[in-house]
Amino acid sequence: MSGFSLHPDAITDLEEIWEGHGRSDLTSKPLRFQIVRELLIAYAPDQKPLLVLAVLHGRRNPRIIASLLRERK
Repeated sequence: MSGFSLHPDAITDLEEIWEGHGRSDLTSKPLRFQIVRELLIAYAPDQKPLLVLAVLHGRRNPRIIASLLRERK
């Protein structure tokens, strides 16, 4: 049994957040991004197991981030 329950609107909120974690300014790959403190984590949500492509400082130049992501498969 779970220690919490979600209101139906909260589920919708989570779905919208999930869809909004793409960064088309950094890559056209189907990646998602999450910020944790000062880190930017890029991951491929459809891969099993989950594939984390990069863990970068969030203040890096976006062009450098985009370049690093292009190099990784």
